[in-house]
Amino acid sequence: MNVSDLQKKLALEAAFLESIKAGKVAKDLQNLADGFTPFAEHSIETFFAFLQQAHTYSTTGVLPVTPTKATRAKAPAKVKVDPAQLQQQAHSLYQRVVQLDNDTFAQELQQLNALQSLTKPQLLFIAESLDLFGLKNKKKDELYEQIIGKIANRRGTSQRAEMVFPPQ
Repeated sequence: MNVSDLQKKLALEAAFLESIKAGKVAKDLQNLADGFTPFAEHSIETFFAFLQQAHTYSTTGVLPVTPTKATRAKAPAKVKVDPAQLQQQAHSLYQRVVQLDNDTFAQELQQLNALQSLTKPQLLFIAESLDLFGLKNKKKDELYEQIIGKIANRRGTSQRAEMVFPPQ
C-alpha cells in the first residue's frame, strides 16, 4: 500500500462528507489528502518512518538518521551545554512549576536532562542557586537527583495544598 492509496481513500471520504453537507470536515480531509501528494509514491512504512523522524526533530531539535549498511555510524558529537543557561532554566522551572500543566512540566523537566552532562562544581552551583546546601560530598548523580527532586517536590507540595485548600 502506498501513500497514494491512502490519499485516494481520504479524497473519497471527503467527497462523501461533502455530499452529506459536512463541509468543514470534508474540506479538512481534502486538504489532508492534497497534502500527501509529494509522498504519493512512498510506501506507508516509509512515510510512517518519515513522520517519526519529523516528530523527533520538532520536539528535540535532533534529526534522527539511520546509518546505512555501507557506512559506519560515527559517535555523536557532544553538544556544548551552557551551565549558566541550564542554571537559569532550572531556576525558572522551579519558580513556575506550580503553574504548569502536567504535559508542559514533563517536557520542561526532560530538557533538564542536560544537567547530567555538567561537572560536579557546575551542578553544585545550580543546587546552591535552588537553596540546596551541604551537598559537597555528594556524587554527581546524587546532585542531579537532588536538583530534580527539589523541583518535583515543589510541584507535589503545591498540588497537595490545592487538594486540601481548593481555590475558590
